[in-house]
Amino acid sequence: MMLFRKLTQRLKKTTRRKHSSSLLKVNQYVRRAISTRTQYVTDIEGHLGYLKKQVRNSDIIKFSDKTEREIAFKDEQGDDRFVFGGDACDRGEDIQAVSMLTKFKKSYPERVTLIAGNRDLNKVRFWSELPSNPTEKMPTLTPKIPLHLKSYQAHLEETLKTKNVKTLQQANTGLNYLRWMLTHTMNMPGSFENRRKELAFLNEKSISQISDIEVYNSFYNSVQENGFMREYIKQTQLAAIIGDRIFVHGGITEHNMGKIPKGYKTNELAFYEDPRTWVTKLNIWFQGAIEIWDNAKPPQNPCQFSTPSPAQYLRDIGTGNIGPYYTMAQKGDKRFRFASSVIYTNMFYGKNCPQPVPNKVADYLLQAGIKGIIAGHQPHGATPVYVTGKSIEVVTGDTLYGNKDAYHPTLGEKICSTDPRGLSVSYIYIVYDKDKRSTLLIKGLDGNGISYTLNTAKNTDPHIGKIIHDENGVEYLVRMNTRSENFYMLTNVEGAYTIQYNLIHKSKITGNSNFIHSSSLLPLYPKKASPLKNTKRFQSNQY
Repeated sequence: MMLFRKLTQRLKKTTRRKHSSSLLKVNQYVRRAISTRTQYVTDIEGHLGYLKKQVRNSDIIKFSDKTEREIAFKDEQGDDRFVFGGDACDRGEDIQAVSMLTKFKKSYPERVTLIAGNRDLNKVRFWSELPSNPTEKMPTLTPKIPLHLKSYQAHLEETLKTKNVKTLQQANTGLNYLRWMLTHTMNMPGSFENRRKELAFLNEKSISQISDIEVYNSFYNSVQENGFMREYIKQTQLAAIIGDRIFVHGGITEHNMGKIPKGYKTNELAFYEDPRTWVTKLNIWFQGAIEIWDNAKPPQNPCQFSTPSPAQYLRDIGTGNIGPYYTMAQKGDKRFRFASSVIYTNMFYGKNCPQPVPNKVADYLLQAGIKGIIAGHQPHGATPVYVTGKSIEVVTGDTLYGNKDAYHPTLGEKICSTDPRGLSVSYIYIVYDKDKRSTLLIKGLDGNGISYTLNTAKNTDPHIGKIIHDENGVEYLVRMNTRSENFYMLTNVEGAYTIQYNLIHKSKITGNSNFIHSSSLLPLYPKKASPLKNTKRFQSNQY
Protein backbone atom coordinates (compact mmCIF):
# COMPACT_ATOMS: atom_id res chain seq x y z
CA MET A 1 0.00 0.00 0.00
CA MET A 2 1.51 3.25 -1.07
CA LEU A 3 2.03 5.78 1.72
CA PHE A 4 -0.08 8.95 1.57
CA ARG A 5 -2.40 7.55 -1.13
CA LYS A 6 -5.39 9.01 0.65
CA LEU A 7 -3.69 12.40 0.83
CA THR A 8 -3.19 12.40 -2.93
CA GLN A 9 -6.77 11.30 -3.63
CA ARG A 10 -8.27 13.91 -1.33
CA LEU A 11 -6.06 16.67 -2.67
CA LYS A 12 -7.19 15.77 -6.18
CA LYS A 13 -10.84 15.65 -5.14
CA THR A 14 -10.84 19.05 -3.44
CA THR A 15 -9.16 20.77 -6.36
CA ARG A 16 -10.51 18.82 -9.37
CA ARG A 17 -13.16 21.32 -10.35
CA LYS A 18 -10.93 24.37 -10.58
CA HIS A 19 -7.48 22.93 -11.02
CA SER A 20 -7.79 19.50 -12.59
CA SER A 21 -5.34 20.46 -15.33
CA SER A 22 -2.68 21.76 -12.94
CA LEU A 23 -2.59 19.09 -10.26
CA LEU A 24 0.10 16.48 -10.73
CA LYS A 25 -0.40 12.78 -10.56
CA VAL A 26 2.30 12.12 -8.02
CA ASN A 27 4.06 8.80 -8.27
CA GLN A 28 5.08 8.50 -4.63
CA TYR A 29 7.85 6.30 -3.34
CA VAL A 30 8.72 5.79 0.30
CA ARG A 31 11.04 3.19 1.73
CA ARG A 32 9.40 0.06 3.09
CA ALA A 33 11.23 0.16 6.41
CA ILE A 34 9.08 2.97 7.77
CA SER A 35 8.94 3.35 11.52
CA THR A 36 7.28 6.73 12.11
CA ARG A 37 6.04 9.76 10.26
CA THR A 38 5.81 13.39 11.36
CA GLN A 39 3.47 15.96 9.88
CA TYR A 40 4.68 19.55 10.14
CA VAL A 41 2.40 22.60 10.01
CA THR A 42 3.40 26.13 10.91
CA ASP A 43 2.32 29.78 10.96
CA ILE A 44 -1.42 29.38 10.51
CA GLU A 45 -1.80 32.72 12.34
CA GLY A 46 -5.38 32.08 13.31
CA HIS A 47 -6.62 30.87 9.94
CA LEU A 48 -8.86 28.07 11.09
CA GLY A 49 -9.78 27.06 7.56
CA TYR A 50 -6.15 26.35 6.70
CA LEU A 51 -5.69 24.24 9.82
CA LYS A 52 -8.80 22.27 8.98
CA LYS A 53 -7.52 21.75 5.44
CA GLN A 54 -4.33 20.26 6.87
CA VAL A 55 -6.33 17.84 9.03
CA ARG A 56 -8.85 16.81 6.38
CA ASN A 57 -6.17 15.93 3.82
CA SER A 58 -3.73 14.28 6.21
CA ASP A 59 -2.76 10.62 6.23
CA ILE A 60 -1.66 10.93 9.86
CA ILE A 61 -4.29 12.96 11.71
CA LYS A 62 -8.05 13.35 11.46
CA PHE A 63 -11.03 15.04 13.05
CA SER A 64 -12.56 12.81 15.71
CA ASP A 65 -15.92 14.57 15.68
CA LYS A 66 -18.39 15.67 13.03
CA THR A 67 -18.16 19.32 14.11
CA GLU A 68 -14.41 19.31 13.28
CA ARG A 69 -13.34 20.71 16.63
CA GLU A 70 -11.11 17.90 17.91
CA ILE A 71 -8.02 16.42 16.26
CA ALA A 72 -6.83 12.85 16.77
CA PHE A 73 -4.27 10.52 15.26
CA LYS A 74 -5.61 8.01 12.78
CA ASP A 75 -3.43 5.35 14.36
CA GLU A 76 -4.24 5.79 18.04
CA GLN A 77 -1.59 3.29 19.17
CA GLY A 78 1.10 4.24 16.65
CA ASP A 79 4.18 6.41 16.86
CA ASP A 80 3.34 9.04 14.25
CA ARG A 81 4.00 12.60 15.38
CA PHE A 82 2.64 16.07 14.72
CA VAL A 83 4.70 19.25 15.07
CA PHE A 84 3.20 22.72 14.95
CA GLY A 85 5.95 25.24 14.26
CA GLY A 86 4.56 28.30 16.02
CA ASP A 87 2.52 31.47 15.38
CA ALA A 88 -0.90 29.96 15.97
CA CYS A 89 -2.76 33.27 16.24
CA ASP A 90 -3.28 36.85 15.10
CA ARG A 91 -5.18 37.11 11.81
CA GLY A 92 -8.25 34.90 11.97
CA GLU A 93 -10.31 32.71 14.26
CA ASP A 94 -7.70 32.70 17.01
CA ILE A 95 -9.85 31.29 19.81
CA GLN A 96 -10.90 28.21 17.84
CA ALA A 97 -7.56 27.53 16.15
CA VAL A 98 -5.47 27.90 19.31
CA SER A 99 -7.91 25.92 21.45
CA MET A 100 -7.94 23.11 18.89
CA LEU A 101 -4.14 22.80 18.95
CA THR A 102 -4.03 22.98 22.75
CA LYS A 103 -6.57 20.20 23.16
CA PHE A 104 -4.72 18.05 20.62
CA LYS A 105 -1.50 18.49 22.59
CA LYS A 106 -3.15 17.63 25.88
CA SER A 107 -4.70 14.52 24.34
CA TYR A 108 -1.34 13.29 23.01
CA PRO A 109 1.35 14.95 25.14
CA GLU A 110 4.15 12.70 23.87
CA ARG A 111 3.21 12.73 20.20
CA VAL A 112 2.23 16.37 19.63
CA THR A 113 4.87 19.10 19.80
CA LEU A 114 3.95 22.78 19.87
CA ILE A 115 6.87 25.09 19.09
CA ALA A 116 6.44 28.59 20.51
CA GLY A 117 6.29 31.42 17.99
CA ASN A 118 6.91 35.11 18.53
CA ARG A 119 3.25 35.84 17.79
CA ASP A 120 2.26 33.40 20.50
CA LEU A 121 4.56 34.66 23.23
CA ASN A 122 4.07 38.37 22.68
CA LYS A 123 0.51 37.89 23.95
CA VAL A 124 1.88 38.04 27.50
CA ARG A 125 1.96 41.77 26.84
CA PHE A 126 -1.82 41.74 27.37
CA TRP A 127 -1.13 40.42 30.87
CA SER A 128 1.53 42.97 31.77
CA GLU A 129 0.25 46.06 29.95
CA LEU A 130 -3.55 46.03 29.86
CA PRO A 131 -5.74 47.15 32.78
CA SER A 132 -8.63 44.91 33.80
CA ASN A 133 -11.03 47.80 33.16
CA PRO A 134 -11.03 48.86 29.48
CA THR A 135 -12.11 52.40 30.38
CA GLU A 136 -9.23 52.89 32.82
CA LYS A 137 -6.73 55.64 31.99
CA MET A 138 -3.27 54.52 30.98
CA PRO A 139 -0.43 55.95 33.16
CA THR A 140 1.52 57.38 30.24
CA LEU A 141 1.00 58.60 26.70
CA THR A 142 4.57 57.74 25.78
CA PRO A 143 5.34 54.09 26.58
CA LYS A 144 8.83 53.07 25.53
CA ILE A 145 8.79 51.39 22.10
CA PRO A 146 11.19 50.93 19.18
CA LEU A 147 11.69 54.19 17.32
CA HIS A 148 10.24 53.14 13.97
CA LEU A 149 6.78 52.33 15.37
CA LYS A 150 3.89 54.76 15.57
CA SER A 151 3.70 56.16 19.09
CA TYR A 152 0.69 55.73 21.32
CA GLN A 153 0.21 59.48 21.48
CA ALA A 154 0.20 59.75 17.67
CA HIS A 155 -2.41 56.98 17.58
CA LEU A 156 -4.59 58.90 20.06
CA GLU A 157 -4.28 62.06 18.01
CA GLU A 158 -5.67 60.14 15.03
CA THR A 159 -8.42 58.76 17.26
CA LEU A 160 -9.58 62.31 18.04
CA LYS A 161 -10.35 62.77 14.35
CA THR A 162 -12.56 59.71 14.08
CA LYS A 163 -14.09 59.13 17.52
CA ASN A 164 -16.46 61.26 19.58
CA VAL A 165 -13.78 62.48 21.99
CA LYS A 166 -12.21 65.92 22.30
CA THR A 167 -9.00 65.51 24.31
CA LEU A 168 -6.11 63.09 24.49
CA GLN A 169 -6.94 62.29 28.09
CA GLN A 170 -10.47 61.30 27.12
CA ALA A 171 -9.09 59.04 24.39
CA ASN A 172 -6.44 57.60 26.70
CA THR A 173 -8.14 54.38 27.77
CA GLY A 174 -7.19 50.74 27.96
CA LEU A 175 -9.46 50.10 24.99
CA ASN A 176 -7.61 52.52 22.72
CA TYR A 177 -4.28 51.30 24.07
CA LEU A 178 -5.22 47.76 22.98
CA ARG A 179 -6.17 48.99 19.51
CA TRP A 180 -2.79 50.72 19.26
CA MET A 181 -0.94 47.61 20.51
CA LEU A 182 -2.61 45.35 17.97
CA THR A 183 -2.23 47.56 14.93
CA HIS A 184 1.06 49.35 15.48
CA THR A 185 3.18 47.16 17.75
CA MET A 186 2.03 43.59 17.08
CA ASN A 187 1.42 43.74 13.33
CA MET A 188 -2.17 42.58 13.80
CA PRO A 189 -4.24 44.95 11.66
CA GLY A 190 -7.88 43.97 11.63
CA SER A 191 -7.55 41.59 14.56
CA PHE A 192 -9.89 43.60 16.81
CA GLU A 193 -12.72 43.28 14.31
CA ASN A 194 -11.81 39.67 13.54
CA ARG A 195 -12.25 38.88 17.22
CA ARG A 196 -15.64 40.60 17.20
CA LYS A 197 -16.73 38.35 14.31
CA GLU A 198 -15.45 35.23 16.03
CA LEU A 199 -17.20 36.10 19.29
CA ALA A 200 -20.43 36.66 17.37
CA PHE A 201 -20.09 33.23 15.77
CA LEU A 202 -19.25 31.45 19.02
CA ASN A 203 -22.09 33.15 20.92
CA GLU A 204 -24.61 32.86 18.06
CA LYS A 205 -25.12 36.60 17.88
CA SER A 206 -24.92 39.18 15.15
CA ILE A 207 -21.67 41.09 14.82
CA SER A 208 -23.38 44.32 15.87
CA GLN A 209 -24.37 42.71 19.16
CA ILE A 210 -20.72 42.27 20.22
CA SER A 211 -19.53 45.41 22.00
CA ASP A 212 -16.03 46.89 22.08
CA ILE A 213 -15.89 46.00 25.78
CA GLU A 214 -16.58 42.33 25.02
CA VAL A 215 -13.81 42.30 22.42
CA TYR A 216 -11.41 43.95 24.85
CA ASN A 217 -12.25 41.46 27.58
CA SER A 218 -11.64 38.59 25.21
CA PHE A 219 -8.06 39.73 24.57
CA TYR A 220 -7.47 40.54 28.23
CA ASN A 221 -8.88 37.26 29.53
CA SER A 222 -7.00 35.17 26.97
CA VAL A 223 -3.83 35.37 29.11
CA GLN A 224 -5.45 35.29 32.54
CA GLU A 225 -5.87 32.04 34.48
CA ASN A 226 -7.40 29.35 32.22
CA GLY A 227 -7.35 31.76 29.25
CA PHE A 228 -6.97 30.08 25.87
CA MET A 229 -3.65 31.77 25.04
CA ARG A 230 -2.24 31.14 28.49
CA GLU A 231 -3.09 27.44 28.27
CA TYR A 232 -1.54 27.24 24.82
CA ILE A 233 1.71 28.95 25.86
CA LYS A 234 2.07 26.54 28.78
CA GLN A 235 2.11 23.63 26.32
CA THR A 236 4.84 25.04 24.06
CA GLN A 237 8.60 24.61 23.86
CA LEU A 238 11.39 26.44 22.04
CA ALA A 239 12.92 23.56 20.10
CA ALA A 240 12.59 19.83 19.46
CA ILE A 241 14.75 17.11 17.96
CA ILE A 242 12.98 14.16 16.36
CA GLY A 243 15.35 11.66 14.85
CA ASP A 244 17.83 13.57 12.69
CA ARG A 245 15.77 16.78 12.34
CA ILE A 246 15.69 19.79 14.63
CA PHE A 247 12.57 21.97 14.80
CA VAL A 248 12.57 25.65 15.79
CA HIS A 249 10.27 28.53 14.98
CA GLY A 250 12.81 30.95 13.54
CA GLY A 251 16.21 29.48 12.84
CA ILE A 252 19.67 28.46 13.99
CA THR A 253 22.64 30.75 13.41
CA GLU A 254 26.24 31.06 14.54
CA HIS A 255 25.03 33.59 17.11
CA ASN A 256 22.44 31.45 18.89
CA MET A 257 23.50 27.82 18.37
CA GLY A 258 24.25 26.11 21.65
CA LYS A 259 23.48 29.22 23.71
CA ILE A 260 20.97 29.94 26.46
CA PRO A 261 20.88 32.57 29.20
CA LYS A 262 22.34 31.37 32.51
CA GLY A 263 19.28 32.54 34.39
CA TYR A 264 16.45 35.05 34.31
CA LYS A 265 18.22 38.11 35.65
CA THR A 266 21.59 37.90 33.94
CA ASN A 267 23.13 38.90 30.64
CA GLU A 268 25.50 35.93 30.67
CA LEU A 269 25.13 33.03 28.26
CA ALA A 270 25.95 29.38 28.70
CA PHE A 271 27.19 27.34 25.73
CA TYR A 272 26.52 23.65 25.18
CA GLU A 273 28.72 21.79 22.73
CA ASP A 274 26.23 18.98 22.14
CA PRO A 275 23.10 20.11 20.21
CA ARG A 276 20.85 17.57 21.90
CA THR A 277 21.91 18.72 25.36
CA TRP A 278 21.44 22.32 24.22
CA VAL A 279 17.83 21.71 23.15
CA THR A 280 17.06 19.96 26.43
CA LYS A 281 18.53 22.80 28.49
CA LEU A 282 16.88 25.43 26.28
CA ASN A 283 13.44 23.94 26.89
CA ILE A 284 14.09 23.65 30.63
CA TRP A 285 15.05 27.34 30.75
CA PHE A 286 11.92 28.22 28.78
CA GLN A 287 9.63 26.19 31.02
CA GLY A 288 11.15 27.98 34.01
CA ALA A 289 10.16 31.31 32.49
CA ILE A 290 6.63 30.02 31.94
CA GLU A 291 6.37 28.85 35.55
CA ILE A 292 7.52 32.22 36.89
CA TRP A 293 4.79 33.93 34.87
CA ASP A 294 2.12 31.33 35.61
CA ASN A 295 2.67 31.59 39.36
CA ALA A 296 2.73 35.41 39.46
CA LYS A 297 -0.09 37.78 40.30
CA PRO A 298 -1.22 40.23 37.60
CA PRO A 299 0.61 43.59 37.83
CA GLN A 300 -1.20 46.38 39.64
CA ASN A 301 0.08 49.04 37.25
CA PRO A 302 -0.53 48.41 33.54
CA CYS A 303 1.45 49.74 30.60
CA GLN A 304 4.75 48.54 32.07
CA PHE A 305 6.48 47.29 28.93
CA SER A 306 9.81 48.84 29.90
CA THR A 307 9.60 47.70 33.54
CA PRO A 308 10.65 44.19 34.62
CA SER A 309 7.77 41.92 35.55
CA PRO A 310 7.16 38.19 35.96
CA ALA A 311 6.18 38.14 32.30
CA GLN A 312 9.39 39.83 31.18
CA TYR A 313 11.23 36.69 30.12
CA LEU A 314 8.41 35.32 27.96
CA ARG A 315 7.63 38.77 26.61
CA ASP A 316 11.24 39.31 25.66
CA ILE A 317 11.46 35.92 23.94
CA GLY A 318 8.37 36.78 21.94
CA THR A 319 9.59 40.23 20.99
CA GLY A 320 13.22 39.39 20.29
CA ASN A 321 14.65 41.37 23.20
CA ILE A 322 16.68 38.73 25.04
CA GLY A 323 19.55 40.92 26.22
CA PRO A 324 22.70 39.22 24.88
CA TYR A 325 20.54 36.65 23.10
CA TYR A 326 20.16 39.04 20.19
CA THR A 327 22.04 42.00 18.77
CA MET A 328 20.69 45.22 17.36
CA ALA A 329 22.21 48.08 15.46
CA GLN A 330 20.86 51.57 15.08
CA LYS A 331 20.36 52.76 11.50
CA GLY A 332 18.65 56.12 11.19
CA ASP A 333 15.38 55.87 13.08
CA LYS A 334 14.98 52.13 12.48
CA ARG A 335 16.37 49.16 14.37
CA PHE A 336 17.47 46.02 12.60
CA ARG A 337 17.89 42.65 14.25
CA PHE A 338 20.97 40.90 12.91
CA ALA A 339 20.87 37.83 15.11
CA SER A 340 18.45 36.66 17.74
CA SER A 341 17.01 33.73 19.58
CA VAL A 342 15.87 30.58 17.81
CA ILE A 343 12.38 32.04 17.81
CA TYR A 344 13.02 35.39 16.20
CA THR A 345 15.82 34.88 13.69
CA ASN A 346 15.34 33.15 10.34
CA MET A 347 17.15 30.82 7.96
CA PHE A 348 17.90 33.53 5.39
CA TYR A 349 21.07 34.78 7.09
CA GLY A 350 20.55 38.45 6.33
CA LYS A 351 19.71 37.98 2.64
CA ASN A 352 16.42 38.09 0.78
CA CYS A 353 17.09 34.77 -0.94
CA PRO A 354 17.25 31.58 1.16
CA GLN A 355 20.82 30.48 1.81
CA PRO A 356 22.56 27.19 2.68
CA VAL A 357 23.44 26.73 6.34
CA PRO A 358 26.87 28.24 7.19
CA ASN A 359 29.62 25.69 7.71
CA LYS A 360 29.94 26.47 11.42
CA VAL A 361 26.26 25.76 12.02
CA ALA A 362 26.38 22.64 9.84
CA ASP A 363 29.39 21.24 11.71
CA TYR A 364 27.70 21.90 15.05
CA LEU A 365 24.58 19.95 14.07
CA LEU A 366 26.26 17.14 12.14
CA GLN A 367 28.34 16.10 15.14
CA ALA A 368 25.08 15.02 16.79
CA GLY A 369 23.74 13.29 13.69
CA ILE A 370 21.31 16.11 12.85
CA LYS A 371 20.96 16.58 9.11
CA GLY A 372 18.01 18.92 8.82
CA ILE A 373 16.45 22.11 10.21
CA ILE A 374 12.67 22.59 10.02
CA ALA A 375 11.47 26.13 10.68
CA GLY A 376 8.80 28.72 9.91
CA HIS A 377 8.51 32.40 10.88
CA GLN A 378 9.84 33.95 7.64
CA PRO A 379 7.32 33.80 4.78
CA HIS A 380 8.87 33.42 1.35
CA GLY A 381 6.34 32.90 -1.38
CA ALA A 382 3.75 30.29 -2.19
CA THR A 383 5.64 27.07 -1.48
CA PRO A 384 7.83 25.86 1.36
CA VAL A 385 11.51 26.65 0.94
CA TYR A 386 13.98 23.78 0.62
CA VAL A 387 17.72 24.53 0.64
CA THR A 388 20.65 22.13 0.88
CA GLY A 389 24.31 22.62 1.67
CA LYS A 390 27.05 20.61 3.41
CA SER A 391 24.73 17.69 4.20
CA ILE A 392 22.21 19.93 6.03
CA GLU A 393 18.71 20.30 4.58
CA VAL A 394 16.63 23.31 5.52
CA VAL A 395 12.86 23.52 5.17
CA THR A 396 10.91 26.67 6.01
CA GLY A 397 7.17 26.19 5.87
CA ASP A 398 5.63 29.65 6.25
CA THR A 399 3.57 30.22 3.08
CA LEU A 400 1.27 32.84 4.59
CA TYR A 401 1.66 35.28 1.70
CA GLY A 402 1.04 32.70 -1.00
CA ASN A 403 -1.59 34.77 -2.79
CA LYS A 404 -0.67 38.06 -4.46
CA ASP A 405 -4.10 39.49 -3.55
CA ALA A 406 -3.00 39.58 0.08
CA TYR A 407 -1.11 42.76 -0.63
CA HIS A 408 -2.30 46.32 -0.93
CA PRO A 409 -0.74 47.88 -4.07
CA THR A 410 0.70 50.86 -2.19
CA LEU A 411 0.87 49.92 1.50
CA GLY A 412 2.70 46.69 0.75
CA GLU A 413 1.56 44.68 3.78
CA LYS A 414 -2.16 45.03 4.12
CA ILE A 415 -3.63 41.64 4.90
CA CYS A 416 -6.97 40.74 3.38
CA SER A 417 -9.74 39.51 5.65
CA THR A 418 -9.60 35.96 4.33
CA ASP A 419 -6.59 33.64 4.40
CA PRO A 420 -3.93 35.37 2.26
CA ARG A 421 -2.67 32.00 1.09
CA GLY A 422 -5.53 31.91 -1.37
CA LEU A 423 -5.32 28.57 -3.18
CA SER A 424 -1.92 27.87 -1.67
CA VAL A 425 -1.66 24.79 0.54
CA SER A 426 1.44 22.81 1.46
CA TYR A 427 1.81 19.43 3.11
CA ILE A 428 5.14 18.68 4.80
CA TYR A 429 5.99 15.21 6.05
CA ILE A 430 9.15 13.78 7.55
CA VAL A 431 9.31 10.02 7.12
CA TYR A 432 11.62 8.06 9.44
CA ASP A 433 12.96 4.55 8.95
CA LYS A 434 13.58 2.11 11.78
CA ASP A 435 16.99 3.71 12.40
CA LYS A 436 15.42 7.20 12.74
CA ARG A 437 16.93 8.33 9.44
CA SER A 438 14.53 10.58 7.61
CA THR A 439 13.40 11.68 4.18
CA LEU A 440 11.14 14.55 3.16
CA LEU A 441 7.86 14.58 1.31
CA ILE A 442 6.55 18.04 0.41
CA LYS A 443 3.64 18.64 -1.93
CA GLY A 444 0.79 21.03 -2.52
CA LEU A 445 -0.58 23.87 -4.61
CA ASP A 446 0.82 27.37 -4.93
CA GLY A 447 -1.29 30.52 -4.76
CA ASN A 448 -2.41 30.13 -8.37
CA GLY A 449 -3.33 26.45 -8.13
CA ILE A 450 -0.14 25.07 -9.71
CA SER A 451 1.00 21.86 -8.06
CA TYR A 452 4.52 21.07 -6.87
CA THR A 453 6.33 18.12 -5.27
CA LEU A 454 9.55 17.24 -3.51
CA ASN A 455 10.31 13.70 -2.41
CA THR A 456 13.86 13.10 -1.21
CA ALA A 457 13.16 9.37 -0.83
CA LYS A 458 12.37 8.95 -4.51
CA ASN A 459 15.65 10.18 -5.87
CA THR A 460 18.30 12.63 -4.79
CA ASP A 461 17.90 15.47 -7.23
CA PRO A 462 21.23 17.30 -7.71
CA HIS A 463 19.57 20.66 -8.29
CA ILE A 464 16.53 21.07 -6.02
CA GLY A 465 17.44 23.18 -3.02
CA LYS A 466 20.51 24.66 -4.68
CA ILE A 467 21.34 28.24 -5.65
CA ILE A 468 22.15 28.70 -9.34
CA HIS A 469 22.87 31.82 -11.38
CA ASP A 470 22.56 33.11 -14.94
CA GLU A 471 24.98 34.98 -17.20
CA ASN A 472 24.00 38.25 -15.50
CA GLY A 473 24.86 36.99 -12.01
CA VAL A 474 21.20 36.77 -10.92
CA GLU A 475 20.72 34.10 -8.24
CA TYR A 476 17.83 31.64 -8.41
CA LEU A 477 16.68 29.03 -5.93
CA VAL A 478 15.72 25.73 -7.56
CA ARG A 479 12.56 25.29 -5.54
CA MET A 480 10.39 22.31 -6.48
CA ASN A 481 9.32 19.94 -9.24
CA THR A 482 6.30 21.19 -11.13
CA ARG A 483 4.38 20.68 -14.37
CA SER A 484 4.44 16.87 -14.52
CA GLU A 485 7.90 16.85 -12.93
CA ASN A 486 9.51 17.84 -16.23
CA PHE A 487 10.20 21.34 -14.96
CA TYR A 488 11.78 23.03 -11.98
CA MET A 489 10.15 25.97 -10.24
CA LEU A 490 12.76 28.74 -9.79
CA THR A 491 12.48 31.88 -7.68
CA ASN A 492 14.59 34.98 -7.40
CA VAL A 493 14.10 38.12 -5.37
CA GLU A 494 13.97 41.54 -7.01
CA GLY A 495 14.68 44.50 -4.76
CA ALA A 496 13.79 43.90 -1.15
CA TYR A 497 10.47 42.08 -1.26
CA THR A 498 9.32 40.95 -4.71
CA ILE A 499 9.63 37.26 -5.57
CA GLN A 500 9.71 36.33 -9.24
CA TYR A 501 8.64 32.84 -10.29
CA ASN A 502 9.99 31.03 -13.35
CA LEU A 503 10.03 27.63 -14.97
CA ILE A 504 12.97 25.87 -16.51
CA HIS A 505 12.94 22.50 -18.26
CA LYS A 506 15.15 20.00 -16.50
CA SER A 507 17.12 19.37 -19.66
CA LYS A 508 18.41 22.97 -19.49
CA ILE A 509 20.44 22.23 -16.36
CA THR A 510 23.01 19.55 -17.02
CA GLY A 511 25.08 17.51 -14.60
CA ASN A 512 26.03 19.36 -11.43
CA SER A 513 26.12 22.72 -13.16
CA ASN A 514 24.96 25.76 -11.18
CA PHE A 515 24.68 27.94 -14.29
CA ILE A 516 21.72 28.62 -16.59
CA HIS A 517 21.01 30.95 -19.49
CA SER A 518 18.26 33.47 -18.79
CA SER A 519 16.83 32.72 -22.25
CA SER A 520 15.91 29.25 -20.94
CA LEU A 521 13.51 30.66 -18.34
CA LEU A 522 9.76 30.56 -18.82
CA PRO A 523 7.23 32.55 -16.78
CA LEU A 524 5.37 30.39 -14.27
CA TYR A 525 2.38 32.72 -14.21
CA PRO A 526 0.65 34.70 -16.97
CA LYS A 527 2.11 38.14 -17.62
CA LYS A 528 -0.98 39.83 -16.22
CA ALA A 529 -0.37 38.26 -12.82
CA SER A 530 1.52 40.45 -10.38
CA PRO A 531 4.62 38.90 -8.81
CA LEU A 532 4.15 37.63 -5.29
CA LYS A 533 5.74 39.49 -2.45
CA ASN A 534 7.80 38.60 0.56
CA THR A 535 7.70 40.25 3.97
CA LYS A 536 10.94 40.61 5.91
CA ARG A 537 9.63 40.08 9.41
CA PHE A 538 12.76 41.21 11.16
CA GLN A 539 12.06 44.67 9.73
CA SER A 540 8.29 44.64 10.20
CA ASN A 541 6.28 46.62 12.72
CA GLN A 542 6.26 44.24 15.62
CA TYR A 543 8.30 44.08 18.79
